[in-house]
Amino acid sequence: MARRDFMTVKGIGKKEGNRLYRDWDDNEDGILYYEDPIGKILIRQILPIRQDVELLKKTRNIAARNVLVHSKDGQYMTLDKVLPEDDDNQLLKMIREANPENNSKGCIGLFVFNSVSKEFIAALDVEPLNNDFNEGGITFTFSDNLVVRRRYELKLKRWVNNLFVETGLYPGGCSEAIFNGKEYVLVPIP
Repeated sequence: MARRDFMTVKGIGKKEGNRLYRDWDDNEDGILYYEDPIGKILIRQILPIRQDVELLKKTRNIAARNVLVHSKDGQYMTLDKVLPEDDDNQLLKMIREANPENNSKGCIGLFVFNSVSKEFIAALDVEPLNNDFNEGGITFTFSDNLVVRRRYELKLKRWVNNLFVETGLYPGGCSEAIFNGKEYVLVPIP
């Protein structure tokens, strides 16, 4: 992922005090957008724009390469060999559905970047675990750059969990959702 223009901030409004959301394209409810100047990490909601569709396509491919499935001849192969290539319109629909304004479950899709180098770090799928929105489950898909993954993996998981607790988004904290080959299991974030 050599390109650095995925960290788009075009159309995103100014910071308003400690508010976790910012206006985007004249939408007053805004999008989840937070920049940590100390840790140099930026987290923002996935948007229905060209750069995000392209990055989502890449992250879905990364996630599929990490899942093993049985082929018809009994051999193991990665899921990316089985799944058809993602269609841009299908991805735009997924992005719109991953906006809490458009779904009744409160699910949200997020991207995380290094705010200085503009390097992509991870994609997050966040979902509430119960109806009172006290706890959340997060699926992390890290960059396929192993150096980036090693540098940020534990730090980012803790940072995201702390951010959600401190801002009151998920006051009970979050767990990581990991696919074990059959189903997702929740693992506490260390």
